[in-house]
Amino acid sequence: MKSLKLECGTYKIEYPVHIDENAYAHIGDAIKPISPSSIFIISNKNVMDLHGEKLLSGLKKAGFDPDTVLMGDGEEHKTPDEVVSLCTRLIEKGIDRNSLLIAFGGGVTGDTGGFAAATVMRGVKYIQVPTTLVAQVDASIGGKVGVNLQPGKNLFGAFHHPEMVLINPRVLYTLPESEFSSGIAEVIKSAIIGSPQLMDLLEEIPAKLDEIPYDKLEKIVCHTVNVKSDIVSRDVYESGERMKLNLGHTLGHGIESASGYKSYSHGQAIALGILASIGVSGALGLLEDDNLENRVLKLLKKFGLPVSISKVNIDKILNFVRMDKKREMDKIRYIVPRRIGLVEVVDIFDDCVFYNSLVNLKEE
Repeated sequence: MKSLKLECGTYKIEYPVHIDENAYAHIGDAIKPISPSSIFIISNKNVMDLHGEKLLSGLKKAGFDPDTVLMGDGEEHKTPDEVVSLCTRLIEKGIDRNSLLIAFGGGVTGDTGGFAAATVMRGVKYIQVPTTLVAQVDASIGGKVGVNLQPGKNLFGAFHHPEMVLINPRVLYTLPESEFSSGIAEVIKSAIIGSPQLMDLLEEIPAKLDEIPYDKLEKIVCHTVNVKSDIVSRDVYESGERMKLNLGHTLGHGIESASGYKSYSHGQAIALGILASIGVSGALGLLEDDNLENRVLKLLKKFGLPVSISKVNIDKILNFVRMDKKREMDKIRYIVPRRIGLVEVVDIFDDCVFYNSLVNLKEE
């Protein structure tokens, strides 16, 4: 298996990210050194129907007898109530502090299942086995787990790092085109943050998922994982540099929350957030590459992502932005791109900057 290592010596945090199309066949052998007393898979019905048999086969081949706890699929299930439900059912099934949880699914499953792992029995070990593009390249890596509250997205959570991340890029071919497209927004974000080569690769590949050769798909996953792992390794608990990974997310989460998680998917909202951040960068006189916006626009259109806002009130978006986790007193730590491979954290004191950038994206 191809493997990257996320390593932060300061906090003695270290775990591998394995990327291989045969990852599920090897999962049992990968888990053996952990020596869990029992294994519980947290997933949803759709993922288990599509991929569960191969995952279970890999575990049983190594002598494990896992139990499965299903949760709802979709952002509306990423709630404190869902975490309580998961923890209650895990306890009823006999989980103990030496058990291992496997979060098997997309970003909602990884975030919610990971938060259950952080809280049940005051914390048990878990691994991430992501099955969507956004989960493989972003949500599964870095130990951020949590759920949404009414005031906004990801406001109830913890840092709880997995023992490993096991990625099978081949399963991405089973995704609906819209789900793959949503994940591409996170890939574009990572390319802007730290990989001109990834930006070139996105411009080169076909737009349709089933036309992308496997070797190119695996490269996309590996490049994007490498960007995130590199930054997280240097700033595990988001005290500084890791904030750069929030490019597009401050306004993106506001758009997503203001739409009630219905009008825009996570990736669609992040796509709009990225465009808005380019506008903010230009307004602040920080943008060094005049062609950046044009390249991003072309990529968003290529992969069927929105380039204008038509379904959400801007004032409502700003109300959610004012409750963002990155707010400190009367300022918001905000990430703007200067050019491909260089972004910067700035302090925004005036919401008008955000307002103007969103107005510029308003559909005529």
